[in-house]
Amino acid sequence: MKIFKKSVNQKKKEIDNLISKINILKSEIEENIKTKKNLEENIKSQNRKLKDISYKKNSIRNEKELKALISEETVVKDNLKNFITVLKE
Repeated sequence: MKIFKKSVNQKKKEIDNLISKINILKSEIEENIKTKKNLEENIKSQNRKLKDISYKKNSIRNEKELKALISEETVVKDNLKNFITVLKE
């Protein structure tokens, strides 16, 4: 009888450990899902900025505005590359 109780207790501990591991994995998955959604939103935002930049290009009046727009476009493209790289990981 004692051997049976030890065996049952051992199995309970194993089950508890597995449940704990499952809960940790569940939390990690939920966090990854949140991160992915945030990255996707950031990518959408950067794409909107690129569209805005392309519209602004039509109304450039001087070299200073052109340089500022090119600088803004470079930053947005770099952000997009970074977000996409992280999303692929």
